[in-house]
Amino acid sequence: MSPVLLEARGLRRHYPIGRGLWLGRRGRLLRAVDGVDLEVRRGETLAVVGESGCGKSTLARLLLRLERPDAGTLRLDGIDLASLPERRLRPLRRRLQIVFQDPYASLNPRLSVAALVAEPLLVHGQGGAAERRARVGELLALVGLRPALADRFPHELSGGQRQRVAIARALATGPELLVADEPISALDVSVQAQVLNLLADLRARLGLALVLVTHDLAVVRHMADRVAVMYLGKIVERAPAEALLSAPRHPYSRALLAAVPRPDPARAGSRRILEGELPSPVDPPSGCRFRTRCPFAVAECARLEPPLEETVPGHAVACLRAAELPPPEPPSAAPPPAALARRLALLEAARDNPAAEC
Repeated sequence: MSPVLLEARGLRRHYPIGRGLWLGRRGRLLRAVDGVDLEVRRGETLAVVGESGCGKSTLARLLLRLERPDAGTLRLDGIDLASLPERRLRPLRRRLQIVFQDPYASLNPRLSVAALVAEPLLVHGQGGAAERRARVGELLALVGLRPALADRFPHELSGGQRQRVAIARALATGPELLVADEPISALDVSVQAQVLNLLADLRARLGLALVLVTHDLAVVRHMADRVAVMYLGKIVERAPAEALLSAPRHPYSRALLAAVPRPDPARAGSRRILEGELPSPVDPPSGCRFRTRCPFAVAECARLEPPLEETVPGHAVACLRAAELPPPEPPSAAPPPAALARRLALLEAARDNPAAEC
C-alpha cells in the first residue's frame, strides 16, 4: 500500500445553535462531524459517500483546515495541522487544495480566467509576472482549455469550462492532495463524464491523492480506490471500493446500494429500501446512530455505540451485528436501465479523451 499522506483521528466539529448562543449561555450543539478516523494515501482516490446532511462537506473543509476542528488530530506527513496557528499553516496550504461544488459561485466574477488561475501563485509568492503568465498557460492546457479563454470572465464560460478553471486554479501551487466536493453535481451528464475523467487523468499524471465527496455510487464505482461511508457525522464503513460495492457489511451501506434501480422483474419487491428520515445531528440517537432506521437493530444497539473496527484486513465497519448479518444480495445480472446505460457509456467514451474541452 502507498504511504499515508493525511491522517485524521477523532476529528470533531460541533456548531453551537439556538438561543443560548446569543445570550452567552451554552446552547445545543449540531454535531456535523463527530469523531472521524480517516486516512488518505498518496496517489489514491478516496470517495466519501452518504446522504445529504451527513457531514461530508464539513469533513472536506476540516481535512484542508479551512475550519479548525474542535477536537482530534489531523496530520500531514506527521505535522498536526489541527493545532497549528495560521502563520505556520499558511506555507502548508499549497499542498492541499479544493474544488468546490458550484463552479460559478466559487469563481470571483470580477476576475478574468488568467487572474483566477494566477491568484494562488500570487498569494504564495510563486514566480514573477512572466513566470505566472507561462504557468497559467500550462495549467489551462493541462485541463483542456484554449489559451484564448484566458481573457474571458466566468459568466462567459459554460459550466464545464468554469469547473475546469476551478481545477486549474486548484492545481496552480502543485498540491499533493486535491479534495473535490461534489464537483459534478451542477453539470450536465455529458459534461460530468468529461470532468470526472479529467480528474482521474490528472490524478494519474500528477500523482495526486484525491478525496472525492459524492452521493453518486456510479461515480464511486468509476473513480474510487477506497470508500468511506458516512452517516450522521461518523464513518460507519471503510473499505476498498470493489469490496464495499460487491459485499457491503454495514446495513446503511447495503441500503445505499439497494436504492440503485435494478431492472429485474424477478427480483421486484425483494430489496430492503431504507425507510425514515435522517435523524437530527443536534439530537442523534443513543448507541448506534443508524439504529432508528436499521432493519437488523436489537436492544443492545441503543445502549452501545459500535466502534469502527476491521472485520477483515482493510475493511472496517461500525456495527455490533456485522458478523451475524445475512450475506448481502448479489448484484443483478440484468442490463442497466437506459438512462444509466447511457451515462456509463459516456463515462467510458470520455475516458479516451479526458482533456477535451466542454
